[in-house]
Amino acid sequence: MKQALTDVISERLKNAFLANFILSWCIVNHLVIFHLLLSEDSPNKKLEYIQDLTFTFTTDLLYPLILVFIYTYLLPLINLGLLKAKLRFIEPLLTNYKNDEQSFHYSSKIQIEDKRLDLSFREKERELELEERRTEKQLLRTKAAESEARSYEEKLRFEEKALAFERDKRSELEKVATLENIAEKESLLKKREALLEHEKNRLENIQLKYTLLKNHAVWVPSNKEISPQDRVVISFVGSINGLEFEGGKADHFILEMGEGHMTPGFEEALIGRHAGENLRIPIEFPDDYHTHDLRGKSAKFSITINKVESKMIPYENL
Repeated sequence: MKQALTDVISERLKNAFLANFILSWCIVNHLVIFHLLLSEDSPNKKLEYIQDLTFTFTTDLLYPLILVFIYTYLLPLINLGLLKAKLRFIEPLLTNYKNDEQSFHYSSKIQIEDKRLDLSFREKERELELEERRTEKQLLRTKAAESEARSYEEKLRFEEKALAFERDKRSELEKVATLENIAEKESLLKKREALLEHEKNRLENIQLKYTLLKNHAVWVPSNKEISPQDRVVISFVGSINGLEFEGGKADHFILEMGEGHMTPGFEEALIGRHAGENLRIPIEFPDDYHTHDLRGKSAKFSITINKVESKMIPYENL
């Protein structure tokens, strides 16, 4: 403590004594300074006021020296006494308070850590439950895959039997029929199969439309590829030799696929496309086209697919 007091006094004595004395004199004679600075008197009156001032031992010398002595010696002693009181009385109270607060923080940290561990244990239990569920689902998928593989093997055996039967049948036909008869019958068979396939598709489309109509199906926007059962909203421009022709332009035209309202090849070019695509297709107008000026001519259409809609049965109608 004595060393600290000595250091403070030596530090303050380093400052200019004259500066400390002038500051102390200004504090003691502050009224004179305020009068000179803040009064509304003229400069001449202020000069007369300065000339009338006389030296006073108490205010001009004694009181400033007392203030310098207090600043240099008494204030460090007072600060030293306050520091001793702080170290003796206040510091133990602060230490106890800090220890209590630290113990409280420790207990709260322990509680938080317990809660965190509890949450981590619960999270682990949930992960184990989810893993068990995933395992069960994987087992179900494995069983389904095995059953599908068995059904596929049975299908392959059935197809092999059918192929063997077909080979036996063909060998018998080759023995009986000539090559020309076989070719003729094969062409007739292909035509018949094509007609049957066409009729099958037509009946399936009729059945599908009947089902959709029966269940009050509605057109719903879709992001899938365009199929023959969809409806599209398109904008197109047709041109022949670079020039647009009458009736070859439409904006936001609603086209229901499979109805045959457009020129052959127009709807087929849209199959498999998506909404937002732009395409340019060539079209050959047939010789019996209803517009005489376009019969047998070649045109190019620039098409923008604005929207694709599919018929969907509402959930409440299922």
